[in-house]
Parts: sequence; structure tokens; C-alpha cells
Amino acid sequence: QEPKVGGLIEQGSGFGPDDRNFLVDKGMELIGKIVPLYRELSESGQVELSASPFYHPLSPLLLSSSSAREADPAVVLPEVRFAAPGELDRQVRHGLDYFQEATGIRPEGMWPPEGAVSEDVIRAYRANGVKWVASDEEILKRSLGGEASQAERLRPYQFEGVTVFFRNREISDHIGFVYSRWPAARSVGHFMKALEDMAGQSDDDAALCVVALDGENAWEFYPDGGYPFLEKLYGAVEASDIVESVTFSDYIRKFGRGEPLDQLATGSWIDGNLDTWIGDPVKNRAWDYLTSAYQAVRDVPGARCLLESEKGMGHAKGCRLMRAEASDWFWWFGRGHDSVHEREFDYLFRQNLRMIYKDLGLTTPDYLSRPVDDGWAPVPVTPPTAYISPVINGRNDGFYKWVGAGKCEFRHGSIHRQRPLVSSVSFGFDHRDLYFRVEGFEPLVDLLSTDGWIKFHFAEPDECAVVVLREAGDLVVEKECVDNALSIVDGGRAAVEDVFEMALPVSFFESSFGSSVPLDKPFAIEFCVVLGQGDLELERFPWDSVIAMEFDPQAFEMENWFV
Repeated sequence: QEPKVGGLIEQGSGFGPDDRNFLVDKGMELIGKIVPLYRELSESGQVELSASPFYHPLSPLLLSSSSAREADPAVVLPEVRFAAPGELDRQVRHGLDYFQEATGIRPEGMWPPEGAVSEDVIRAYRANGVKWVASDEEILKRSLGGEASQAERLRPYQFEGVTVFFRNREISDHIGFVYSRWPAARSVGHFMKALEDMAGQSDDDAALCVVALDGENAWEFYPDGGYPFLEKLYGAVEASDIVESVTFSDYIRKFGRGEPLDQLATGSWIDGNLDTWIGDPVKNRAWDYLTSAYQAVRDVPGARCLLESEKGMGHAKGCRLMRAEASDWFWWFGRGHDSVHEREFDYLFRQNLRMIYKDLGLTTPDYLSRPVDDGWAPVPVTPPTAYISPVINGRNDGFYKWVGAGKCEFRHGSIHRQRPLVSSVSFGFDHRDLYFRVEGFEPLVDLLSTDGWIKFHFAEPDECAVVVLREAGDLVVEKECVDNALSIVDGGRAAVEDVFEMALPVSFFESSFGSSVPLDKPFAIEFCVVLGQGDLELERFPWDSVIAMEFDPQAFEMENWFV
């Protein structure tokens, strides 16, 4: 509808920076109009706005992972039960507070993430002033003993004072998955015929058909983003003498809260259970990791304020646990759903948990350095085969310089940067030093010429980091402390020209061991390499795991020799 945008579409090619900047600015302008438009439509009564808990958690599982067994007695639960009623309260409260802060409107209703409800979930919503929620008709059937008649499906219900609206699955799923393949007129005709048939079978003026679907998923599959279909659909509803559109709160005010339910089944709008998010070995492992992090926050003196703070919504440390409670992590783990981004989701989930331990000043568990899904092939690493003692000058100046070193090389896969920086990392040792070499697809000397840096993050034998950056024209090797302060590493050396090279004295790891453990004994070393510039992290290698080797000065020479 914007003439200049239409002109660019017709132009088709040969775009310049000004064209790109115009589109970005126009996009931001339109995005900025969304919330004011919603507010205007709400104030006019054309729409009713609802919210969801802040980070979209699976509400019954936050109350207790045992809720999954209420929905499916055969489900296999994690080893340790997760139970955090206070977390659901916090997620609901922050969802409502943030919505009101953004729009000026306090919603009367909420959509529980994935339509997941239970009796205790409804009580938690009610405690936060929520007057209605919506879910799936399968939950209604189970709540009524296994079946629901047409008349029973055309009315809302209430449980302990909260109205529960149950969606018509068939007609909702037709919008979500079927109508996009049909001409708009045929789709709208089918929709209206279905509603008219329902009306013909009911003489109740309060008969209600609830249509609910994932609002963000369907329209990308429709011609022109679904606008022709929606325009015809709303026009048909407006013109109908049988069908009247209504908001949930208006319905409650006109017809009441609905018939009481003696019981409310536990489940979601996917198969009426919670198996999509728990029960699989990988999903359960993720719940174990979340449980351990929650217990750490709960049990560390002084950390409980992160759970109880009213300002936790805007407090980074208070949000990390809430982020890790989001439902979508568990959606992608294990069986059921596939995406080329699964390893990224896995990594980000673990990063949120890692930051919880860091915020608490606790040692990060080893398992958070590795993918939750242990079915993925680990990054290929060739271990060292001989002692090396390379001269650290940053040059490719000899074939034998790094012969015997271990190596980890970049591999293209379904997930990778379009222009990766690191092509390989080599590593090895002698009795005195550990040696590291980082090769880039382009020379790394430019990155380290000004405010660039290379960080070696060690997960073993102790969690720490070594940062190499340029100060007063020279590369310096420094240890990064817990408070982000830097201190020079005695004996550390680094150089960069053709490649980046660093030597780190074995004595650097002395603080990882008690005085009774000499450094001539074997110990594991696990690390990843991070490249950055200023405050920005540019690349992590390997991006979702670690490079592992064993420092074993006694056995190494006996096991690795050649003539």
C-alpha cells in the first residue's frame, strides 16, 4: 500500500543502501503503530486483548512435572520432580504487568501457553485476577468423562469462578491448516456453513463457537498473507443474520460465567496431554537441568530475592530462570519436532542455565558444556600425538612446527554462519606449556589490530577464561576474573600474523587443584574459543560444545612415539 515500496517491488533489482534504509525505517514505523492500533481497537470494543504468562511456560509443568501423569498415566517422568508454584505465579503476574505497561490495559483473560491447564493452574490464574482462560475441546471431553455432546461443546464453563472457553478444534484447524490451500471464497463458504449447521442444531441464544489458533503460524501459507481470506471472512460474519461476533468478556457480561465444572482435566491443546514437552529422554534431561538450577536459586542464601523481587521482570538475573522455563525449549528437545535450529535452541537453553550459576557465584555443572541431546555427533577432534614446542610468532613458518598437535576443524552443516571466522583450532603441550593456534578463513590480524579480542573459555579443569587483546600496541594474555576484571597471566605469550598462536604455562591451572595434586598428574582440559570486538561476541568455536583433551605427561610419551 506504500507507493515507494510498490515501486521497489516493480524495480526488482539494482537496489542501493538508501533503498534498504528506507525499507528498514518504514518497517520500524509500521511496527511502532501496532500497539497503539491494538489499544484503539480495544477501547472501541472491536477486539478484546488477552495476555499469556511472561516467558510462555507450560503452566501445569511449572506447578509440578508430575502433572504430566495426570494427563497421561503412561508418561515417563524425569528422575527428579520439578515443582515451583511460585514460578507460575511470577510468570502470570509479570505477563499481566508487562501487558498493562505496554498497552495501558489490564487484560481480563489469558491464553495459557499451548492451552495447557489443570485445576491448580486455574487457581493460580484466579489468584492474579484472571477472569477467563481458553483451551481445547479435548480438555472439555476429558473433564466431562470422555465425551461431549454438540450442545455441551457450544457453551463455556467455569471452574472455581474462572470461566473456561473451549475451542472448536475442527473449524479452528481448518483456518490453521486447510483453508490456505483453498480459494478464499470456498474457504469462507465452508466456514459459514459449519457455523450455520451448528446454529441449526441449537435453539440456545447463548450458543458459542470458539475459534482459536496459533495467530502467528497460519498466514504465511495464505496468498497475500491471508488478507483476502480475512476480509471475506469478516465481511461474511458481519452480513450474517445467524452468526454474531463477540468478545469473551462481553459474552460473560451478557450470559454469565458458564456452567460449573466438577473437575477440570489436565492437558494441552495437543492430544489433550503434555507429552510434547516431557517424557522423552532428552526432554526429561532438560527438565533435570532446569530442576537443578531452580534448586540452586532456591537454596543459595540471598538468591531467593531473584524469585521474589517485584522488579524481577526487568532484572536480567531475575529473568534467566524464567527464560529457561519457557515451553519452546522442551518443544524442540527430543522426539516430535524437527528444525535446522535445534542445536541453537539447545545451546541457548544451556546458556541461560549457565548464567544462573554464574550469577550465584557457583561452579557451572560440566553437563552444561555439552548438548542436552547426546544423540548428536560431537564435534570431531583429533587428539595430540606428540609433544610440541612451537615458537609463538603468529607465522606459518615451518611444516613441522605444529606436527603432533591436536586439531578441531570447521565443518559446514545445516547450521552455520554464512561467513564463519574460524577455520580450525590446533592444540598441544610439552612439560611446561600448553599451545593453541587459531586459523581463520581470513587472517585474524585485522580483528586484533584495534578493539578485537580472542577468549579461551575453559570448562575443565576449572571454569575460567583467558583473554588476548591489544594494549599499547602489544598483545597481552590476561585471565578474566569473576567480576570481569583482567589480570596478566605470568608466562603467557601470544602473537598474530598469518595465524593466531598462544602459549599458556601449565602452572596457570595450579589454582584448580589442591596443593597435594602435582601438575605432572593427568587432568582433563575442555575449552572453546570466542572471538569478539568491543562488547560484541562475534563467534564461538565450537559454537555448541567444547574441545576436549587430556594432559598426561607420564603416559603421553609412552603411548605416542614413532621412529
